[in-house]
Amino acid sequence: MSTQYLRSIANSLESISKSLKKLEGSKYVSQSKAAEYLGRSERTLLSMRQNGTLKEGKHWVRKTPTKETSHVLYDLASCEEVLLRSQATTNP
Repeated sequence: MSTQYLRSIANSLESISKSLKKLEGSKYVSQSKAAEYLGRSERTLLSMRQNGTLKEGKHWVRKTPTKETSHVLYDLASCEEVLLRSQATTNP
């Protein structure tokens, strides 16, 4: 194996390790639990991620950050704050 390949694996493992430490005793919940708690569908949460309403790293994280197809976990407090702000601007 090449040194570059091994370095790449080491970097990936370090990234995963940091993410797991961040999630220990975490405030993050699964997409289905977030949808239920926030009163939104899972599809709506996806749309909010795609349009930038919910920002990666602040409102949600990937369970495995090195995989684009990884499950997503949500920070309920941050998401709720965004939803309350958007409701306040639409219903003054």
